[in-house]
Amino acid sequence: MGLAATATASASLRLKSIGRMPLPLLGAAFLLLLFLRHPGGILHATFWAEDGWNWYPDAYTLGIRCLVVPHTGYLQTFSRLGGLAVQPMPLLWAPTVFAGLALIVQVLPPLLLLSRRFDAAWPNYWSRLVFAIVYLGLPDSFETFGNLTNSQWYLAILAFLVVVSTRPRGLAGFVADGLALILSGLSGPLCLMLAPIAVWSWWQDRRAGRLLRLGLVLAAACAQLTALLLSLAQRHPTLRLGASLINLAHILTAKLVYGLFLGSRVMVRLDHSAFWGRDSLALAIAAALTILIGLAWWRGGSLFRRFALFGGLVFAAALVSPVVSGASAWAALASPGSGDRYFLIPMLVVAAACFSLAADRQRWISRGGFGLCLALGGGVCGDFPYPHMRQTDFDSRARAFAAAPSGTSMTFPVLPVLAATMVLVKK
Repeated sequence: MGLAATATASASLRLKSIGRMPLPLLGAAFLLLLFLRHPGGILHATFWAEDGWNWYPDAYTLGIRCLVVPHTGYLQTFSRLGGLAVQPMPLLWAPTVFAGLALIVQVLPPLLLLSRRFDAAWPNYWSRLVFAIVYLGLPDSFETFGNLTNSQWYLAILAFLVVVSTRPRGLAGFVADGLALILSGLSGPLCLMLAPIAVWSWWQDRRAGRLLRLGLVLAAACAQLTALLLSLAQRHPTLRLGASLINLAHILTAKLVYGLFLGSRVMVRLDHSAFWGRDSLALAIAAALTILIGLAWWRGGSLFRRFALFGGLVFAAALVSPVVSGASAWAALASPGSGDRYFLIPMLVVAAACFSLAADRQRWISRGGFGLCLALGGGVCGDFPYPHMRQTDFDSRARAFAAAPSGTSMTFPVLPVLAATMVLVKK
């Protein structure tokens, strides 16, 4: 009996390991997948938002001093390091390098999720792989593609996975974990939302490794709070929130249901529909979404609950202090294409809820979750190719700037708002 049990266990382990793809190969495949979503965003890259308004010109003008300059009240270390890294290169190359760095950051979270560090928390490897593909093909995520400005969201996901994963093997793994937590924590305010998750994870497992991760997250949160307090006097008045139950329902419906399950293209059409934009329908869909998340929380495991809490805190912060344009912040957030970056993590929470329910032992719950996963797949397929970016004359201007004499001032186009240009004075 003992030999038979040992043989059975050994065979089971071999079966589980069949088809597990090497992480470097997966990384290359994931990068190719992202490239195929928008080849023009890499082959004809142009600065996006703060990439051109802040990160490159600040590094060009201030040098390494830019690292301690807060932006919108927070330190943005990764983006500023990217700006510094391209200074020895021709300006012509900078947007492409920025896009490449952003894509590398974007593929790191699914690679960590597919490592053996999540074999205990999420034993089904193939389910994790499918979720990783959903993550890479996430609908309504164009704003976060291929730019340093929005890499902070993917760094935050990476930091979350580091916090909740099992301990790494070897010194290199510990160093990589520490660098990920420090870089993410000093690159935007999301470490403030991650801190409760780090406390929760340490409370469940009080070994030294967990304590170290908690300490790094809390240290980064303290640094960001300090930067925020020091810059409060310089912050501009915020937009009127327009907080209401109806606006909240429309945000949940548009961003976390229409955008996720139908894609941005369909969502734009529904936004102009009198029926699909009705308040009563939005309230009903928002209530159904709340029940879905609540059921997944009740039936799911600790990994999902921690991710749901993290996503909920990110969602709440987006509602309290969004950076959008319009007469009312909440009304603007419910509009297609407005503030989509804020809902990247909450959308992944909804997707994770579908996967969690699909794995439930109760057959009716599992079937419902599987049906939602199929609907999610439809959204991924329908929204897989990103819309084409507008063509600009950045390349010709960059070549002219390279040949210009010192003291020459030039403007450069920056997407998505071409009227807001980048200005450089040749050194």
